[in-house]
Amino acid sequence: MKKKNILTNALVFLIAILVSLVGAELLLRLAPEQEGAEKLPDYRDAWRRGGLGPGGYLKEDFAANMQDGFGGAIRWQNNSQGFRNAKDFAVPPPANTFRILSMGDSFTGGYRVGQDETFSFLVEQQLAEKYVDVNPEVMVSVIEDPLTGLYYLTSQGASYSPDLVILGITLGNDFAQTHWNMGPIYRLIDGEPFVEEINDWDASKERRAKFEAEQIPSNCLTPRDPVRSFNESGPRWSDASRREDEFRILSLLSSIRQRLDKDEPQTVVSNWEEYDAPRLFDSNGLGIFLRSPPAEVSEAYDDLFMTLAAYSTFSRSGNMEFLAVIFPQRFQVQEQDWPVTLDVYGLREACFDRELPNRRIMDFCKTNKINCFDPTQQMKENYEAGGEGLYLPRHDMHWNARGHRALADALFPVIDRMVKQ
Repeated sequence: MKKKNILTNALVFLIAILVSLVGAELLLRLAPEQEGAEKLPDYRDAWRRGGLGPGGYLKEDFAANMQDGFGGAIRWQNNSQGFRNAKDFAVPPPANTFRILSMGDSFTGGYRVGQDETFSFLVEQQLAEKYVDVNPEVMVSVIEDPLTGLYYLTSQGASYSPDLVILGITLGNDFAQTHWNMGPIYRLIDGEPFVEEINDWDASKERRAKFEAEQIPSNCLTPRDPVRSFNESGPRWSDASRREDEFRILSLLSSIRQRLDKDEPQTVVSNWEEYDAPRLFDSNGLGIFLRSPPAEVSEAYDDLFMTLAAYSTFSRSGNMEFLAVIFPQRFQVQEQDWPVTLDVYGLREACFDRELPNRRIMDFCKTNKINCFDPTQQMKENYEAGGEGLYLPRHDMHWNARGHRALADALFPVIDRMVKQ
C-alpha cells in the first residue's frame, strides 16, 4: 500500500510538472514580443548604403544605443566621415599629430562593444597618456576584408595622410572573402600596388557558391551518431532564427543559462548553422587550420599574401608605416573552447593545427619584410591569468570589452616603437 502511494504521488508530481511546462509554453507563444535589447539597432544598422564611403562601410553621422552581447546596450557613434569616432579628422592632419588608420572587419569596428571600449580607442588613449607633446589620432574604419580594404586605402583612406596603417586579419572569414573577391570583384594590377574594380556580380555569385559548398574533408571528421538529427548538433545565430516548432520554454531556459554563465566553454557558430558536414570556408575558420588542406585553402592563402605584399608596397610609396595584426579565433585563445569545437563539428583533432595560420602569416611577413604582429599568445596568457572570457557569449567569435583591452595591451608596445621611429 505504501509503495502504491509513492508511485501515485510521483505520478501526480510528474503530471504537475508537465502541466506547468505546457502552460508556460502556451504563455510564451501567446505573449507579445518584449521590447528588450533585441529590439535595439545592431551592428549592420551602423552601415551606410551604397558601398564604401569616406571612412569605409560605416554610415556618416550615425549615433545610437545598440545591442551589446549580453542582453544590454552600448553606445555607438560614427563621425561625419564614416569612421567610428566621435570627432572628425582634418585633412591634412594638424601639426604634431601621429595619425593611425585602423582598418578591419567587425572586430576592428567594435561589434557589440561600447564606443570607448574598442582596441583602437584604447591604443589612442595609451598613446595620449605617454606622449603629451604628440596628438595621437586613431581612425576606426570598417572595410570588411583585406582586399576591399586595399581598394579603400588606395582610393580614399590614404588621402587622410595616416602615419601608420593597421590592418586586422581575422583568422576565418578574411581568408574566404579575400579569396572570393579576387577576380570577380577586384583585381590586383600587375606590377602596381593598386586594385582595379571589376564588379562582375554574376561571376562573384557563382564563385562564392562554389566555395561555400566545399566541405571539410571526410577523413577529418569523426563518425556521427545516426540518431542525431541533421543540423541539430550545434548553436544557431539567435533566438530569431529558431524554428516555429521549437519549444519556446527550452529556448528561454537556454538563454537564461547562457546569461548566467557567460564564460562557459563554447564553439564558434557556423554561418550556415552547419555542423554535421562543416564547411571549408566558414566564420569558424576551420579550413585554414587543416594540416593538409585542399587546393582551395592554399589558393586563399596565396590571395591573402599577394594582398599583404601590395599593402606594404603602397604604404612605403606613400611614406606610411604598415602593420598587419592577426585576430585569433576564440578556440586559439581560450583552451576550454577547443574540445567543444571538436565535439560540435565532429572533427578529428589530428587533422588540425591551431597555430598553423599564424605561423604561415608570420613566416611570409618575415620573408618579405612586412610588419606583422600576432597577439595570440599574449591574449591567451591574459585569459589564463584573469580567468574571465575575452569573447562574447552565445558562441560568438567576437571579443568582448575585456578582449579588446587584452589586444590593446599586447599591441601598444608594437605601436609605441613605431611612434618613436
